[in-house]
Amino acid sequence: MNVPIEGILIDRIVVVDRITRRRNNTFHATSSLPGHTIQLTVEGAAHHESEGRAFETEPGLIAWFCHDEEVRIRITKVPWSFLTVNFIAPHLPPPPADQSIRRAASDTRLLFENLLQAWRDNPANSLMRHIRVKARLLDLIADVLPSEFTPFHADPVAQIWWGLEAELRDRLHEHIDLKFLRQLSRRSVRTLYLACHRAAGMAPLKRIKTIRLSMARGLILHSPLSISEVAYRVGYDRVQELCRDYRRHIGLTPLQDRSAGPDYRRAKLRYRR
Repeated sequence: MNVPIEGILIDRIVVVDRITRRRNNTFHATSSLPGHTIQLTVEGAAHHESEGRAFETEPGLIAWFCHDEEVRIRITKVPWSFLTVNFIAPHLPPPPADQSIRRAASDTRLLFENLLQAWRDNPANSLMRHIRVKARLLDLIADVLPSEFTPFHADPVAQIWWGLEAELRDRLHEHIDLKFLRQLSRRSVRTLYLACHRAAGMAPLKRIKTIRLSMARGLILHSPLSISEVAYRVGYDRVQELCRDYRRHIGLTPLQDRSAGPDYRRAKLRYRR
């Protein structure tokens, strides 16, 4: 007798889209959301560096990112186009790091395009749209979950920091200083500086601020929380300090950024001009 299935796997689907970049450039990006992002490259190519990994995207390659992972991207062949879905699933573990970049199966693109079509089917009955989008996302996840090893370049020193950072993302509301980091990691300050520089190219406390601002931006763009609530959740005692750092980091105040909407929407508007 089969065991009953309980619990909700997908809490929220934030966006499904096809995004195209038409210029050879280099930029930093995050999912801007504390959740999962699955991308399938369909055209062009780009070099990615993310959490100790370095890999090239090309048509037919799947990349699975998790927890507003910061990615350095250099587009190497234009137009670079990819299908993407961003969703919240706290009980869904991400693929192992060595299997989060892999070759898609033969029908993965069709599953992705079916998901995108269901997402865009606005005239449909809202209940049926909800059911169809979630069903197609679950089909895609079942197809994309890795079953084979895909090699990539991994720096063991950088992995010290990425392991620590995974813990820190759940504790951003706490006071974090070098003493806290040393106690949590059981590593020396010198080792932490070396690991963080190898992983992210910056000092530990600067990296923590970057994570906080990235998480704050995800909440600003994709949640109804007030700015003061966002500030508390990412570890700022005063909302004024968050607004100051946010503007320096993003170039907009939190309210201006919320009004403008996510980057993928702004990019689409730029390309239409």
